[in-house]
Amino acid sequence: GRYFHTMFHFLLMGVCGAFLTGDLFNLFVFFEILLMASYVLLLHGQGRQRFQLGIHYVTINLLASALFLIGLGMIVGSLNMVDVGRILPTLDDDQHKLAIAGGLLLFVVFGIKAAMLPVGFWLPKTYAVASTPVAAIFTIMTKVGIYAILRVNGTVFDDAMAQSIFKNTLLLIGLITSIYGVIGAIGAERLRRFVGFMVLSSVGTLLIAIAMF
Repeated sequence: GRYFHTMFHFLLMGVCGAFLTGDLFNLFVFFEILLMASYVLLLHGQGRQRFQLGIHYVTINLLASALFLIGLGMIVGSLNMVDVGRILPTLDDDQHKLAIAGGLLLFVVFGIKAAMLPVGFWLPKTYAVASTPVAAIFTIMTKVGIYAILRVNGTVFDDAMAQSIFKNTLLLIGLITSIYGVIGAIGAERLRRFVGFMVLSSVGTLLIAIAMF
């Protein structure tokens, strides 16, 4: 496509920014940059099926972005990751519960980006219709969601209540995602769908590793 290389570099900028930032709002901004580039890249080319699944992909990620902003609004005191980790234990009971709820909402958002189940059913179909180089880039992009889970939920929300919920939930989700990906790959009749399911299985494997520290 005509704008492939431009959008590819925008997506790379979003990925690198998400890995480097120490601020939750900047993380949101870099997520939006890489997602906007991914929308264009996914819809590059023609075909009714690609357009249909492209709309599906955009809608899911717009919903995730809205939840991201709501989650940020529930975190009290600061959006700097170090400050949030420092302030969290000092909050009174109501504010602490609100901040933990915000952290869990962010966990759902990052789960959508990482394509973990039950919010990751979009991935195999999307990979099946994307052009080959775009599908390869998307494989890297899902790992940004996993990194965000590790960085934000694994370290910023580092108190007993948050970690207990995080560890128990993540291990179960990782196991389900990995098994579902393997079963889907066994049943796949097309190579592209097979690859999509294998990427989903690898997401589950990484989530299991994070949950087990």
